[in-house]
Amino acid sequence: MFWKNFFLKYFPTPRFLEMPYVGIDISSTYIRMVEIPFGPRLRVGNFAEQKLAQPFSLTSDVSEVKEILKEWKKKYSFDYVKVSLPEEDAYLFQKEMQFDTDKNMRQAIEIALEENVPVNGADSIFDYRLLDISNGKDGSVRVVVTVLPITTVQKYTTLFSECGLSPLSFMIEAQALSRSVVKRGEKMTNLIVNMSETKIGFFITSKEAVQFTSSVSVLIDDDKGLIISAQIKKILSYWHSKEGHELAWEPIQEVILCGKEALTAGLKDGLMREFVMKVKIADVWNNVELGEGYVPPIVYENSLAYGPAIGLALPEKE
Repeated sequence: MFWKNFFLKYFPTPRFLEMPYVGIDISSTYIRMVEIPFGPRLRVGNFAEQKLAQPFSLTSDVSEVKEILKEWKKKYSFDYVKVSLPEEDAYLFQKEMQFDTDKNMRQAIEIALEENVPVNGADSIFDYRLLDISNGKDGSVRVVVTVLPITTVQKYTTLFSECGLSPLSFMIEAQALSRSVVKRGEKMTNLIVNMSETKIGFFITSKEAVQFTSSVSVLIDDDKGLIISAQIKKILSYWHSKEGHELAWEPIQEVILCGKEALTAGLKDGLMREFVMKVKIADVWNNVELGEGYVPPIVYENSLAYGPAIGLALPEKE
C-alpha cells in the first residue's frame, strides 16, 4: 500500500513543494542531468551528460549508472530528482467516463485497467489527465491514462535511493520530452520523433497530453530517414482511422524532430516534401523564459538530446 499511496501522489506530480531538484534522463546509452533553479526567470543551472560504457538495463549490472549518480550528487550538491522512465515500461490508454471527483474517477479507472493493459490494479500505479471537458457529452469526459508496473517503479526508486537521492516523481520519456518541446497552452496535435543512437521514439501529443507512443530499435548504420518515413506512414494511417470515432481526435498538424540526429542534412526537408505538412526541429527551450540576450550554456546540437531532462527540470504549472 505504501507504494500505491506514495506514487499516486507523486506520479506524475500535480504540484511540488518548492525544493531544489534536477531532472535526470537515463537512456540505454546516455545519462543526462539538468537543473533549472527557481527564480523570477528560468535559467539553466548545472547540467551534465555521460555516455555509458555498457547499455543500461535494470535487469543487468547498474553499478556504472550508480557511480555516475553518486559523483554528480557530490559535485553538484543535489538530493532530489525527477526521473524519466522508458515508454516501453509503460502503458497508455484512453477512456470515456463520467466527470466526477478525483477519487471516484480513479476508482473507475482502476476497475477498467485489466480491460486495457496487461497488468491489474494491485500490481500497477497509474495517473490520468483530462483531455477536453468541453467536448464531453452527457457529463462525460475523455481521459488519457498512464500505467506503470509497481515493480518497475520500485527498481528505479531503489537505484536512486542507494545513491542517496530521493525521487520526487517519475514520468515516461514521452511526457518529459513533450514538456520541453511543446509550448505550454498549445492545443494542436503533434507527432514528436525522438532520435537516439539505438532507438527512435514516436509520440503523439494533443491538448498538452501524450496520447500515443511507439518506438523502433535502430543500428548505427541504418538509414534512419527511411525508417522514420515508414513509421510516420503507419502512424498517420492509424491515427487518421480514428476520425469520427474518437471524442478527442484531432489530425496531426506537424512533426517535431528531436535528438542530435534531427539535424541530419535533408531529413527535415525530405519529410516535408513527402508528407506535405509542417516539419520542424525541436526547440527544447520552448518553456524556458530565456529573456533577451540570454544564451543557454548547452551547445545547440547537444541540447536537442537534453529534451527529456529539461522537461523534467521545468517547474510545475501554476
